[in-house]
Amino acid sequence: MTSGPGAREVFSLFARHYRTCHKNAIGMLDELSEEQFHWRPSPGPQSIGWNLWHIARWDDYFAECLIAGTPSLSSFGPARQIWKSRDVARQWGLDPAELGLEEGGTLLPDQAAAAMALPSKPQVIEYANAAFAHLDVLLPELDDSLLEKVLASVKTESFPDDYSYGDNTQEFLIHAYEHLGTMQALKGMLGFRGSVTD
Repeated sequence: MTSGPGAREVFSLFARHYRTCHKNAIGMLDELSEEQFHWRPSPGPQSIGWNLWHIARWDDYFAECLIAGTPSLSSFGPARQIWKSRDVARQWGLDPAELGLEEGGTLLPDQAAAAMALPSKPQVIEYANAAFAHLDVLLPELDDSLLEKVLASVKTESFPDDYSYGDNTQEFLIHAYEHLGTMQALKGMLGFRGSVTD
């Protein structure tokens, strides 16, 4: 495997895994009713819909950070989050100040997260698809020579300041799969086959 200027093998591999996660997260929703999409056990975890939204929010944030920090991605600019550029929180009747870190649900008390009134299943899926597509188009364009370079545009207390492109890409992917696993478990609790693999 090469990693010099122009090589994209590692980021292409990352991109494939992100696409698989995104496809599986959306694909497992077809047979769920509105009620099932929003259902959560007491005292938790949060609903399948909430977990989908949460994955999408952080992938949306990561896409913005990549464009902001990477001159080679300038043609995809300006750096933006779909969530903020489309003012999705207001459209959904949510107060951005009550959505946790980066308006993504992180660091919210469980009770506050549970109280979030997400909109209909199609609306949440529409946002998630847009956020996923935004990130999916960027990752294959990254040069593997960036892997060890610090991605300084990621500025959140959840990640160390000296995290590289490789560190951040891996951590956001791990995060997405953790919440996909939660979605699978919740679907199993609803009486469906939870696994997205054979």
